[in-house]
Amino acid sequence: MNLVNKEKKYAILITLLFAVQSQCTLVDMVSGNEEEAEIIGKKGTSSGSLFSLLLLSNALYSSNGSYTSAGTGTGTSNGTSTGTGAATGELMLYATLGSFGGSSNTGGYINPAKELDITIDKSGNLFVADRYNNRILKVDSSITVTSYAGTGQTGSQDGSASSASFNLPSGITTDNFGNVFVVDSENYTIRKISTDKIVTTWAGSGEKGRYGSASRTDGAGTAASFCGPQDIAADNSGNMYVVEWRWICSYPKTFRKITSSAVVTTISNADTNFYQPSGIAVNKEGNIYIIDPGLYYNKVFKITPNGSVTSLPNNNSNFYPTSDIAVDSQENSYITGSQYLYKIDRNGNYTQLPLHYVDVAYVYPSGLTIDSSDNLYVSDPIKRRIYKMKVN
Repeated sequence: MNLVNKEKKYAILITLLFAVQSQCTLVDMVSGNEEEAEIIGKKGTSSGSLFSLLLLSNALYSSNGSYTSAGTGTGTSNGTSTGTGAATGELMLYATLGSFGGSSNTGGYINPAKELDITIDKSGNLFVADRYNNRILKVDSSITVTSYAGTGQTGSQDGSASSASFNLPSGITTDNFGNVFVVDSENYTIRKISTDKIVTTWAGSGEKGRYGSASRTDGAGTAASFCGPQDIAADNSGNMYVVEWRWICSYPKTFRKITSSAVVTTISNADTNFYQPSGIAVNKEGNIYIIDPGLYYNKVFKITPNGSVTSLPNNNSNFYPTSDIAVDSQENSYITGSQYLYKIDRNGNYTQLPLHYVDVAYVYPSGLTIDSSDNLYVSDPIKRRIYKMKVN
């Protein structure tokens, strides 16, 4: 680092220290508080520290003196934003969700059942299935975090978003009209949140699956039943696709289609004999991608609109997917691992992407979603954060 950049670095550090002492309002790029909004200098209370500022000063300048954007933005009492500006392939903190009266798994182990599944609509709003808080959160395009639906109490009540209840929501998606669809896993139903924030049971009787062929039934709306629904994805025609599994469910494990009029059918053939499907995505061409991390499987399946099923090629045996998948505009697949992402391109070339951020040794990915500009969003239930990465 040359002398000029070194002087700039320490000038920034001194400025930030002065701001904390003066109780100015700044965004804390490196939070010392994992749960609350990362805004420093709020009436003399700082969620950062001198150590955080030292880390930040090092993050602003690389060893060759080049500038790296740490992001700026505003926050709320429930969450915070860090803005934009990361280079392609660089992980950037996008939003901190706050506790909302509860917390996610803090044991360091990510269950294949999603803890913070995420989806994004065409307006750039993110929606989060906050599983263990029984809520749906919204991160709007200005990166303000709010509770969108659910009381936080366990239940199956339909009605207004503020009075409705969920029971461990695990998967989430949106349609082209801005409606949100939620896999309400322990109610064995699919719930719909309309754009005017009314929650209804879209499909599923609520009857829990049982062993044998009767563990799932097709039908219209609430006449249908599910056995352990896990994740959901939508195509451009308004159809929903749901993966489900429970040990008590019948074999083969299949997946379900729900039409725009809520008619549920089972999609099954000799090539869709899944073991433990946990994540599903649909790209703009209507291809369906399903990950199966089940014992000895560790596969990614692709189902084309004409029903052809193939196993996505993977040239690396060290492949252990966990909970979710997203597909970009170039048909690259991004799949969650325990502390990293896998990328598999359309030709089967495999890349393991380590996930690190300036104040944590590892990011634990749970949910994935991707926007129309090929920005990938990654949720981390341990830190209750959403990260953003430009992938193309």
